[in-house]
Amino acid sequence: LRRVSQALQLLANSSEGMWDGLIASMDVSAQDGEVTLPRDVLLPLAINIDCLPTFPRDRWFIHHLNGPGTSSYQTKRAWDDRGSFAFFKEFAAPTGSSDTSWKIKVTSTNAADNGDVVRVVYQDTDERRVTATFTLNSATPQVSTVYAKKLFEFYRPSGDGDVKVWQYIDGVDDILVGWFYPNETTPSYRRIRVNASSSIRMTYRRRAIELTSVYDFIPLDNPMALLQAVRSIDYRMKGKLADAQAHQVDAVGLLEQEQSVRNLYTPVGPQIMDYSSWNNESLWNDYSTGGY
Repeated sequence: LRRVSQALQLLANSSEGMWDGLIASMDVSAQDGEVTLPRDVLLPLAINIDCLPTFPRDRWFIHHLNGPGTSSYQTKRAWDDRGSFAFFKEFAAPTGSSDTSWKIKVTSTNAADNGDVVRVVYQDTDERRVTATFTLNSATPQVSTVYAKKLFEFYRPSGDGDVKVWQYIDGVDDILVGWFYPNETTPSYRRIRVNASSSIRMTYRRRAIELTSVYDFIPLDNPMALLQAVRSIDYRMKGKLADAQAHQVDAVGLLEQEQSVRNLYTPVGPQIMDYSSWNNESLWNDYSTGGY
Protein backbone atom coordinates (compact mmCIF):
# COMPACT_ATOMS: atom_id res chain seq x y z
CA LEU A 1 0.00 0.00 0.00
CA ARG A 2 2.88 2.34 0.79
CA ARG A 3 4.52 1.65 -2.60
CA VAL A 4 1.26 2.16 -4.49
CA SER A 5 0.68 5.41 -2.59
CA GLN A 6 4.16 6.60 -3.56
CA ALA A 7 3.55 5.61 -7.17
CA LEU A 8 0.23 7.43 -7.20
CA GLN A 9 1.92 10.55 -5.83
CA LEU A 10 4.60 10.27 -8.50
CA LEU A 11 2.02 10.15 -11.29
CA ALA A 12 -0.14 12.85 -9.73
CA ASN A 13 2.81 15.25 -9.79
CA SER A 14 3.75 14.46 -13.41
CA SER A 15 2.72 16.61 -16.39
CA GLU A 16 1.06 19.15 -14.05
CA GLY A 17 -1.18 16.36 -12.74
CA MET A 18 -4.05 17.32 -15.04
CA TRP A 19 -5.30 13.77 -15.49
CA ASP A 20 -9.05 13.25 -15.79
CA GLY A 21 -9.11 11.03 -12.71
CA LEU A 22 -7.66 13.83 -10.60
CA ILE A 23 -10.16 16.47 -11.73
CA ALA A 24 -13.51 16.49 -9.94
CA SER A 25 -16.40 18.78 -9.04
CA MET A 26 -18.47 19.37 -5.93
CA ASP A 27 -21.13 21.68 -4.53
CA VAL A 28 -20.37 23.26 -1.15
CA SER A 29 -22.80 25.11 1.11
CA ALA A 30 -21.19 28.50 1.75
CA GLN A 31 -21.89 31.97 3.03
CA ASP A 32 -19.83 35.16 3.19
CA GLY A 33 -16.38 34.64 4.66
CA GLU A 34 -13.79 31.89 4.74
CA VAL A 35 -14.74 28.34 3.73
CA THR A 36 -12.56 25.33 4.57
CA LEU A 37 -12.83 22.70 1.85
CA PRO A 38 -12.90 18.88 2.29
CA ARG A 39 -9.56 17.07 2.43
CA ASP A 40 -10.08 15.66 -1.08
CA VAL A 41 -9.42 19.16 -2.44
CA LEU A 42 -5.78 19.87 -3.21
CA LEU A 43 -6.41 22.99 -5.27
CA PRO A 44 -9.59 24.74 -6.47
CA LEU A 45 -9.39 25.35 -10.22
CA ALA A 46 -12.64 27.17 -10.98
CA ILE A 47 -15.54 28.28 -8.79
CA ASN A 48 -19.07 29.50 -9.42
CA ILE A 49 -20.49 31.54 -6.53
CA ASP A 50 -24.27 31.52 -6.22
CA CYS A 51 -24.36 30.13 -9.79
CA LEU A 52 -22.20 32.98 -11.20
CA PRO A 53 -18.76 32.45 -12.80
CA THR A 54 -15.86 34.11 -10.95
CA PHE A 55 -12.11 34.59 -11.22
CA PRO A 56 -9.43 33.50 -8.72
CA ARG A 57 -7.12 35.66 -6.64
CA ASP A 58 -4.06 34.00 -5.14
CA ARG A 59 -2.44 34.55 -1.74
CA TRP A 60 -0.30 37.38 -3.13
CA PHE A 61 -3.36 39.47 -3.98
CA ILE A 62 -3.61 40.93 -0.46
CA HIS A 63 -0.34 42.75 -1.27
CA HIS A 64 -1.57 44.16 -4.59
CA LEU A 65 -1.62 47.96 -4.69
CA ASN A 66 -5.06 47.95 -6.31
CA GLY A 67 -6.49 45.37 -3.91
CA PRO A 68 -8.26 45.61 -0.54
CA GLY A 69 -5.21 44.51 1.44
CA THR A 70 -6.13 42.44 4.48
CA SER A 71 -9.55 44.06 4.96
CA SER A 72 -12.69 41.94 5.04
CA TYR A 73 -13.93 43.35 1.73
CA GLN A 74 -14.81 40.66 -0.78
CA THR A 75 -16.25 41.05 -4.28
CA LYS A 76 -19.05 38.84 -5.57
CA ARG A 77 -17.17 37.98 -8.76
CA ALA A 78 -13.92 36.60 -7.31
CA TRP A 79 -12.65 34.16 -4.72
CA ASP A 80 -9.44 34.29 -2.68
CA ASP A 81 -7.08 31.40 -2.02
CA ARG A 82 -6.19 31.52 1.69
CA GLY A 83 -3.77 28.59 1.72
CA SER A 84 -3.79 25.36 3.74
CA PHE A 85 -4.81 24.88 7.37
CA ALA A 86 -4.85 21.94 9.78
CA PHE A 87 -8.24 22.87 11.29
CA PHE A 88 -11.45 23.70 9.47
CA LYS A 89 -12.49 26.44 11.90
CA GLU A 90 -10.68 29.12 13.90
CA PHE A 91 -11.13 29.62 17.63
CA ALA A 92 -13.79 32.18 18.51
CA ALA A 93 -12.43 35.61 19.40
CA PRO A 94 -10.98 35.62 22.93
CA THR A 95 -12.56 37.82 25.59
CA GLY A 96 -9.86 37.78 28.26
CA SER A 97 -6.61 36.10 29.29
CA SER A 98 -8.40 34.05 31.98
CA ASP A 99 -11.33 33.06 29.80
CA THR A 100 -11.72 29.26 30.02
CA SER A 101 -13.19 29.22 26.50
CA TRP A 102 -9.59 29.38 25.25
CA LYS A 103 -9.02 25.75 26.29
CA ILE A 104 -8.63 22.81 23.87
CA LYS A 105 -10.73 19.65 24.15
CA VAL A 106 -9.79 16.43 22.36
CA THR A 107 -11.83 13.23 22.09
CA SER A 108 -11.73 10.00 20.07
CA THR A 109 -14.55 7.90 18.66
CA ASN A 110 -12.99 4.45 19.08
CA ALA A 111 -11.74 2.81 22.28
CA ALA A 112 -9.04 1.04 20.26
CA ASP A 113 -7.22 4.39 20.08
CA ASN A 114 -7.19 4.88 23.86
CA GLY A 115 -3.68 5.64 25.04
CA ASP A 116 -2.53 7.12 21.72
CA VAL A 117 -0.87 10.51 22.08
CA VAL A 118 -1.87 13.39 19.79
CA ARG A 119 -0.27 16.83 19.58
CA VAL A 120 -1.74 20.25 18.91
CA VAL A 121 0.50 23.20 18.05
CA TYR A 122 -1.11 26.42 19.22
CA GLN A 123 -0.50 30.08 20.08
CA ASP A 124 -0.69 30.82 23.78
CA THR A 125 -1.74 34.04 25.50
CA ASP A 126 1.84 35.31 25.36
CA GLU A 127 1.83 34.95 21.54
CA ARG A 128 4.23 31.99 21.72
CA ARG A 129 4.04 28.91 19.50
CA VAL A 130 3.65 25.93 21.86
CA THR A 131 2.78 22.22 21.61
CA ALA A 132 0.19 20.53 23.84
CA THR A 133 -0.10 16.72 24.12
CA PHE A 134 -3.28 14.75 24.76
CA THR A 135 -3.72 11.06 25.59
CA LEU A 136 -6.82 9.81 23.78
CA ASN A 137 -9.70 8.40 25.78
CA SER A 138 -13.00 7.67 24.04
CA ALA A 139 -14.97 7.72 27.30
CA THR A 140 -13.51 10.88 28.82
CA PRO A 141 -12.67 13.87 26.57
CA GLN A 142 -9.33 15.45 27.45
CA VAL A 143 -9.34 19.19 28.22
CA SER A 144 -6.13 21.23 28.23
CA THR A 145 -4.90 23.10 31.27
CA VAL A 146 -3.45 25.76 28.95
CA TYR A 147 -5.13 28.58 27.05
CA ALA A 148 -4.92 28.75 23.25
CA LYS A 149 -5.68 31.81 21.14
CA LYS A 150 -5.06 30.11 17.79
CA LEU A 151 -4.44 26.56 16.52
CA PHE A 152 -1.74 25.84 13.93
CA GLU A 153 -1.03 22.12 13.48
CA PHE A 154 -2.27 18.70 14.52
CA TYR A 155 -0.43 15.36 14.70
CA ARG A 156 -1.74 11.88 15.47
CA PRO A 157 -0.66 8.28 14.80
CA SER A 158 -2.74 6.20 12.41
CA GLY A 159 -5.63 4.77 14.35
CA ASP A 160 -9.00 3.04 14.22
CA GLY A 161 -11.36 5.91 14.91
CA ASP A 162 -11.84 9.61 14.30
CA VAL A 163 -10.38 12.29 16.53
CA LYS A 164 -12.33 15.48 17.26
CA VAL A 165 -10.88 18.76 18.51
CA TRP A 166 -13.09 21.39 20.15
CA GLN A 167 -12.80 24.89 21.50
CA TYR A 168 -13.84 24.22 25.08
CA ILE A 169 -16.56 26.57 26.29
CA ASP A 170 -18.51 24.94 29.09
CA GLY A 171 -18.88 21.32 28.01
CA VAL A 172 -22.25 22.08 26.40
CA ASP A 173 -21.67 24.84 23.85
CA ASP A 174 -18.19 23.67 22.80
CA ILE A 175 -17.21 24.59 19.23
CA LEU A 176 -15.98 21.81 16.93
CA VAL A 177 -12.86 23.00 15.07
CA GLY A 178 -11.36 19.73 13.78
CA TRP A 179 -12.59 16.25 12.86
CA PHE A 180 -9.89 13.91 11.59
CA TYR A 181 -10.07 10.50 9.91
CA PRO A 182 -8.04 7.55 11.28
CA ASN A 183 -5.36 7.99 8.59
CA GLU A 184 -5.10 11.79 8.86
CA THR A 185 -1.82 11.95 10.74
CA THR A 186 -0.92 15.47 9.57
CA PRO A 187 -4.17 16.99 8.24
CA SER A 188 -4.19 19.83 5.75
CA TYR A 189 -7.26 21.54 4.31
CA ARG A 190 -7.50 24.20 1.62
CA ARG A 191 -9.33 27.37 2.65
CA ILE A 192 -10.88 30.04 0.41
CA ARG A 193 -12.69 33.32 0.96
CA VAL A 194 -15.93 33.99 -0.91
CA ASN A 195 -18.85 36.38 -0.99
CA ALA A 196 -21.70 33.87 -1.19
CA SER A 197 -25.28 33.76 0.00
CA SER A 198 -25.95 30.03 -0.36
CA SER A 199 -23.44 27.83 -2.19
CA ILE A 200 -20.46 27.43 -4.50
CA ARG A 201 -19.88 24.95 -7.32
CA MET A 202 -16.25 24.06 -7.69
CA THR A 203 -14.02 22.14 -10.11
CA TYR A 204 -10.86 21.13 -8.33
CA ARG A 205 -7.69 19.05 -8.40
CA ARG A 206 -7.93 15.99 -6.16
CA ARG A 207 -5.39 15.29 -3.45
CA ALA A 208 -3.48 12.00 -3.83
CA ILE A 209 -4.35 10.61 -0.39
CA GLU A 210 -2.15 7.87 1.07
CA LEU A 211 -3.73 4.43 0.72
CA THR A 212 -4.27 2.51 3.95
CA SER A 213 -6.69 -0.20 2.79
CA VAL A 214 -7.31 -2.37 -0.27
CA TYR A 215 -10.73 -0.69 -0.39
CA ASP A 216 -9.33 2.84 -0.81
CA PHE A 217 -10.13 4.70 -4.02
CA ILE A 218 -7.38 5.06 -6.65
CA PRO A 219 -8.29 7.97 -8.95
CA LEU A 220 -6.02 6.95 -11.85
CA ASP A 221 -7.65 4.11 -13.77
CA ASN A 222 -4.60 2.85 -15.64
CA PRO A 223 -3.14 -0.27 -13.97
CA MET A 224 -0.16 -0.53 -16.33
CA ALA A 225 0.91 3.08 -15.68
CA LEU A 226 0.58 2.50 -11.95
CA LEU A 227 2.63 -0.71 -12.17
CA GLN A 228 5.42 1.07 -14.04
CA ALA A 229 5.35 3.85 -11.45
CA VAL A 230 5.71 1.27 -8.64
CA ARG A 231 8.73 -0.19 -10.44
CA SER A 232 10.16 3.30 -10.77
CA ILE A 233 9.86 3.83 -7.01
CA ASP A 234 11.51 0.46 -6.33
CA TYR A 235 14.48 1.32 -8.54
CA ARG A 236 14.76 4.76 -6.94
CA MET A 237 14.92 3.23 -3.48
CA LYS A 238 17.75 0.98 -4.66
CA GLY A 239 19.70 3.94 -6.01
CA LYS A 240 19.21 2.92 -9.65
CA LEU A 241 18.14 6.35 -10.86
CA ALA A 242 18.49 5.65 -14.60
CA ASP A 243 16.14 2.66 -14.38
CA ALA A 244 13.80 4.65 -12.13
CA GLN A 245 13.65 7.50 -14.63
CA ALA A 246 13.04 5.14 -17.56
CA HIS A 247 10.06 3.51 -15.83
CA GLN A 248 8.71 6.89 -14.76
CA VAL A 249 8.84 8.19 -18.32
CA ASP A 250 7.02 5.07 -19.52
CA ALA A 251 4.37 5.39 -16.80
CA VAL A 252 3.69 9.03 -17.63
CA GLY A 253 3.65 8.21 -21.35
CA LEU A 254 0.94 5.60 -20.79
CA LEU A 255 -1.19 8.15 -18.94
CA GLU A 256 -0.62 10.75 -21.64
CA GLN A 257 -1.78 8.30 -24.33
CA GLU A 258 -4.96 7.60 -22.39
CA GLN A 259 -5.53 11.31 -21.72
CA SER A 260 -5.12 12.16 -25.40
CA VAL A 261 -7.91 9.71 -26.26
CA ARG A 262 -10.14 11.22 -23.58
CA ASN A 263 -9.49 14.69 -25.01
CA LEU A 264 -10.06 13.64 -28.62
CA TYR A 265 -13.66 14.83 -28.78
CA THR A 266 -13.62 17.36 -25.97
CA PRO A 267 -15.13 20.69 -27.10
CA VAL A 268 -12.76 23.61 -27.24
CA GLY A 269 -13.31 25.26 -24.06
CA PRO A 270 -14.81 28.26 -22.60
CA GLN A 271 -16.13 30.35 -25.45
CA ILE A 272 -17.40 33.93 -25.45
CA MET A 273 -20.74 33.72 -27.22
CA ASP A 274 -22.01 36.75 -29.13
CA TYR A 275 -25.81 36.70 -29.05
CA SER A 276 -26.28 40.30 -30.16
CA SER A 277 -28.19 39.22 -33.27
CA TRP A 278 -30.48 36.39 -34.33
CA ASN A 279 -27.85 35.19 -36.80
CA ASN A 280 -25.54 33.82 -34.13
CA GLU A 281 -25.52 30.21 -33.00
CA SER A 282 -28.66 28.87 -31.39
CA LEU A 283 -28.45 28.81 -27.60
CA TRP A 284 -30.48 27.04 -24.97
CA ASN A 285 -33.03 29.83 -24.62
CA ASP A 286 -34.26 33.00 -26.31
CA TYR A 287 -31.91 35.72 -25.12
CA SER A 288 -34.75 38.23 -25.23
CA THR A 289 -36.29 36.44 -22.23
CA GLY A 290 -33.10 36.49 -20.19
CA GLY A 291 -31.56 33.19 -21.32
CA TYR A 292 -28.13 32.67 -22.83
